[in-house]
Amino acid sequence: MSTDFTTILLRDFNNLLEEGVDHNVIIQAGEEPNTKSFRAHSGILRARCPYFRTALSETWVKPQEDGVIIFKKPNISAEIFDIILKYIYTGKIALDKQDGTGILRLLMAADELILHDLFGFIQQHLIEYKAEWMQENFDLVRRTVFQNDRLKKLQDYCVERICKEPTLLFSSKDYLSVNLTVLLRVFQRDDLQLDEIEVWDYLIQWGTTQTCASTETPDLILEDISKWSKEHVKALQSTIQQCIPLIRIFQISSKDFFNKIVPYKGILPKSLYKDVMKYHMVPDCPRPPSLMPPRRGGFESILIRAKHAALISSWIDRNDINVFYNSTNIPYEYSNIPYEFKLLVRGSRDGFSPAAFHAKCDLQGPTVLVLKIHGTGQLIGGYNPISWDSTNKWGTTKDSFLFSLGDGEDLKNVVFSRVQEHSRAVLCSQAIGPCFGSGDLVMGGTHANFNLELGCSCKRQSYERHLIINHDRFSVVEYEIFKVTPKLGVRNSQVFNNNNISRTSGRFSLLLSHNHYFTPNNQQPHYN
Repeated sequence: MSTDFTTILLRDFNNLLEEGVDHNVIIQAGEEPNTKSFRAHSGILRARCPYFRTALSETWVKPQEDGVIIFKKPNISAEIFDIILKYIYTGKIALDKQDGTGILRLLMAADELILHDLFGFIQQHLIEYKAEWMQENFDLVRRTVFQNDRLKKLQDYCVERICKEPTLLFSSKDYLSVNLTVLLRVFQRDDLQLDEIEVWDYLIQWGTTQTCASTETPDLILEDISKWSKEHVKALQSTIQQCIPLIRIFQISSKDFFNKIVPYKGILPKSLYKDVMKYHMVPDCPRPPSLMPPRRGGFESILIRAKHAALISSWIDRNDINVFYNSTNIPYEYSNIPYEFKLLVRGSRDGFSPAAFHAKCDLQGPTVLVLKIHGTGQLIGGYNPISWDSTNKWGTTKDSFLFSLGDGEDLKNVVFSRVQEHSRAVLCSQAIGPCFGSGDLVMGGTHANFNLELGCSCKRQSYERHLIINHDRFSVVEYEIFKVTPKLGVRNSQVFNNNNISRTSGRFSLLLSHNHYFTPNNQQPHYN
């Protein structure tokens, strides 16, 4: 029969540390005037800590005349070293008593002292229990963890957060001085929620600043690149050359390519520039099959981004956040929303006529419309849970809705409007494009194109709220319509019910049974 006396053993070791009996090491931690001396035992330090196993060897230090080794650690504060030393003696550490900054300092100390187990444990503790603190102090966390290649878990955490909220990095005060490693880690991700031209713009901003610093020409940033010397262009090319292959340049529109990339053709590989020019200038020229896929998991749009698809999906599932439907708290992240958004039609690609719309979108099932208003740049749209067609009949549903995303950047300004007059939710007419309500959102008059002056209208009739203030007729710069289908294996969403897709009662049915329905964070679903 064996008995575990570990508790008694740890108590005795703790007493030995606190009393300092027979100590032969004095460690002076911290910088003047905040230093503190700790009495310790070389045998325990060397047995428990790889750093001290080497640092206290006869090769590195010599005892004083009284046999005591004096060892200085000015780069670890006395407060932090006290906690670390108790861990070495007892194997215990109380992280719940530390704030985030203290835990981060403990992490760096554990790394320096090569305490591998503690190092891994602290990283995991920060991720699991200090997520809110890390969000509030993200710049500090990012700067700290990317100074140490061994902090992989926390680096992965930071990269994932940046991909979901790019402003955390690209709007930070120190973005232009950020380490290249950070950019490489972020730019290579498929889930970075930025349009590709934005990725290019941020890279050029960073590269130009770095080039100005390295060449000691601060005024260079104020000049157009066409006025740069060959040496400065070459310096920029060298600075960002590792990032260039990570730009999905074939995903950038021909307009943006001409305006923003052609001026920098001198820094692009000649073969890449030639291939992209061919793609934009030669009809039906395919993209090279070896290219990286579009970002956001294949979400294809030039008007909206992943965060908008997540918000629209939450509205489809009636996860309305509050009575006014205005919130930045989106129930879904793009990586786990329950719907696929497949692009059916884009005005600049397929045409702005009612005929082009019906050719691409009729009988396709539930769809989401997004359009950009000429002059204001406002993004508005609507969700039709039943198929468009050319039957010249009203579609009845209680699940359609309209929305405004403002300029698409600040989700605090969204407007959300559910249908009130269910029997006039949508009008399917061959003569016009998408039509919601008795005039709430109508694209095209009789046979009129959507991009013609005053070719569209928006006036509250059958839905809850106004989408546009001060005017109700407009033309569109661009519009897109997406087919919305449930992802396979996703249960926390509405699903198609073919028996209910009709002109009078077409809608998604809801899976409400406890066996087939759940919501994020185990919250109860809310329905109107």
